[in-house]
Amino acid sequence: MRRPGAIAVLARLLLAGPGPARLHCGAGGWVFVFPLGMYATAGLVLGPAAHVPLIHHIGAVAVWPAAAAWARTATALAATAARTARRAGRAGPEATGPVAGPVAARQHR
Repeated sequence: MRRPGAIAVLARLLLAGPGPARLHCGAGGWVFVFPLGMYATAGLVLGPAAHVPLIHHIGAVAVWPAAAAWARTATALAATAARTARRAGRAGPEATGPVAGPVAARQHR
């Protein structure tokens, strides 16, 4: 069975609805953002250097999906961070802080 290419996977992730499964990606989404930005940057730089305007135009168009992916991933990361902070707040002060476990329990006695 043939696996989808990277561009197909990236397009599917960008076009997917803002469901909870997509907004839960957190930091892992940056794996997709970096290649999109690199494709756009490479097109913008390579086109003029190689005197091929088409490559430059492709890079200029690719900037927008890269920016959208960046915004979507940053939003998902912020949502995940907020969710984690709320859960940590409900767990109580023993679960938060730089040291948790037996040492922290002895300090609170």
